[in-house]
Amino acid sequence: MLRLSSLSIALLLGVVNPAITFAQPPDHPALQAMMAAYDTNSDGTISTEEFQTGRATDYATADSNSDGVLSLTELQAFETTKRAAMETSRFTSLDTDSSGALSTSEFLANAPSDRVGVETTLFGLADTDKNNSLSSAEFALLHSEQGHGWRAFAMLDVNGDGSISKDEFVNVTLPSSGGRGGKHR
Repeated sequence: MLRLSSLSIALLLGVVNPAITFAQPPDHPALQAMMAAYDTNSDGTISTEEFQTGRATDYATADSNSDGVLSLTELQAFETTKRAAMETSRFTSLDTDSSGALSTSEFLANAPSDRVGVETTLFGLADTDKNNSLSSAEFALLHSEQGHGWRAFAMLDVNGDGSISKDEFVNVTLPSSGGRGGKHR
């Protein structure tokens, strides 16, 4: 199965349609980062020229040995760095009290009302040291393979009791059907 990172999706959007306009500010961190980096005149649209200029800047950054070509290693390092920067930015935007940790209320502040149960369970799973807050490292785990497992568990644990009954497992409501699934952090 093909899996694309958020950054890959954002980059592909530009390849398919280099003039990008959002009716409202994008909700996804990768698209927010792309908009912030590429929309240099702040008009809410990434023109073809802005896109190409942004991509040229990204290319120069990714080409760490300045040989004019990107190796797989250079591209992977670039994507890893971009992903880490997006995670840091997202964490900082959620950490409204600038404490360096996310409280439950900060973590849940932007969660849609139909996702509060899932996000509460997810917070509990990510809070690996059980101190009722998420460090930046714990927050970063949400987007790791372990975090993907936590998200699947949180979506299946419909009653939030910390276990998945046979009924919850068999009668899962798919995200598109208005169940506990849906938007990702």
